[in-house]
Amino acid sequence: GRVEPEIPEDAIDAELENLRQAFAKLNPVDREAAEGDVLLIDYEGKVDGEPFEGGDARDYLLELGAGRVLPEFEAALPKAKAGEEKQVTVTFPDDYPPTDLRGKQAEFEIKVKEVREKELPDLDDDFAAEASEFETIAELRDFIKGRIGEALERQADERFRADALDAAAEKVKMDLPDAIVAARAEEMWRRLERSLAQRGISA
Repeated sequence: GRVEPEIPEDAIDAELENLRQAFAKLNPVDREAAEGDVLLIDYEGKVDGEPFEGGDARDYLLELGAGRVLPEFEAALPKAKAGEEKQVTVTFPDDYPPTDLRGKQAEFEIKVKEVREKELPDLDDDFAAEASEFETIAELRDFIKGRIGEALERQADERFRADALDAAAEKVKMDLPDAIVAARAEEMWRRLERSLAQRGISA
């Protein structure tokens, strides 16, 4: 038979925290940037003096410490202030997605336009109303719990089929490893970022 998945509270908390991060206000501040701040930057990269595909951006929002850019790139930015320009040399890792850049060095010019401080909303009913179609945080939690449950169900189905082939050697045992939560939260965040970007709102 099938095992109903148990959904740990901290899995729901992790999803809520992602949503909360997505709805953070970014307030410009006149000080040096610190971990957790978001920088508004323009950057332009060159390999062997030539611009390359994806090597430049305008008004890019970079969160310090979030690890969304190469570490060497980010290392140039703590303590940065609005109006500063930075030069940084980055070596692309051997597993970098665009294969033609692997192992190459790029010189980046980074212009810091603003330092913004993140102001996170309280996880209360007002937040639920702003971030979702629900009126209360309790309803939003239930909804998230249901969504995680559905994802687990799908996994259980796949696993169940695999186990059946395996002569059901092991009972299907559902648990929720952190990696799944992280991957799902990440995926939710990406989807949200994409849908916001399509509406012309940067998260």
